[in-house]
Amino acid sequence: MSMKMIIAPTDFSEVSVNAVNYAADMAMALHAQLVIMHVNEYIYAYSEAGIIDALIDENTDERLDGLEAQLLKRTANKLSIKKILSVGRLEKELSKLSETITPFAIVMGTHDELNTVNRFFLDSRSLNTAKKLRCPVMIIPNHKTWNKIASIAYACDLKDAESIPAKEIKYVQDAFGSVLHVVHISKDSNFNSEDVINTTLLPAGLMVNKTDFHIIEHDDVVKGIEAFADEFKIDLVILQPKEYGFFQNLFHISQSKRMILHPWMPIMVLH
Repeated sequence: MSMKMIIAPTDFSEVSVNAVNYAADMAMALHAQLVIMHVNEYIYAYSEAGIIDALIDENTDERLDGLEAQLLKRTANKLSIKKILSVGRLEKELSKLSETITPFAIVMGTHDELNTVNRFFLDSRSLNTAKKLRCPVMIIPNHKTWNKIASIAYACDLKDAESIPAKEIKYVQDAFGSVLHVVHISKDSNFNSEDVINTTLLPAGLMVNKTDFHIIEHDDVVKGIEAFADEFKIDLVILQPKEYGFFQNLFHISQSKRMILHPWMPIMVLH
């Protein structure tokens, strides 16, 4: 079996380096290789001055080397690391790389409303790119450090069993050795759990080992997920952007502050 690979893009900011550190610790736990990637999105502004381009490249190489040295020290030289320097748009370069190496996940940090993560998921072009990626994207809140992922919540709407990425979810669950909680947040208290399990979750292949199903009645989807995560000590929430309205509701700028920037809740987006 080939080694898992984890991609961690960085712009060398404190937030992105924190996500890289998280990815490094996760790679150690999964016996995976870490790919640290920097994309020069601004280099074209200097395209007519070759000497400036060269200086930018040299400086970036040095910063990548420094980050690699820091990660090797952090992991006692036990982590396998690959460095990639690209030029272009971050989302396009990530998409090309993920198609080439099929990583276990892309791990990204968050800044604020105008950050890369929000641009990556919210503008129409980037949203389309995100949906086309064939690997999970993990979004790590600032200052969040790695802890064993013992409990995962998959938040779903239960409308279409065939669209549930059961294989991908179970792959992530098995990789971490986690308990999986399938969670549906609804304003309607008339859902029958047994019916849902028999008609939707069993056909989808989700109700296998170490898996529980929960229906949570709440007027607010995000608050409902947060309350559930608190109560069940969830380490990772999995979301699936299969429906534009549901996804946009969760990742609207005002909602992203409440969810993506939550200090204890890493999020994995499946595509």
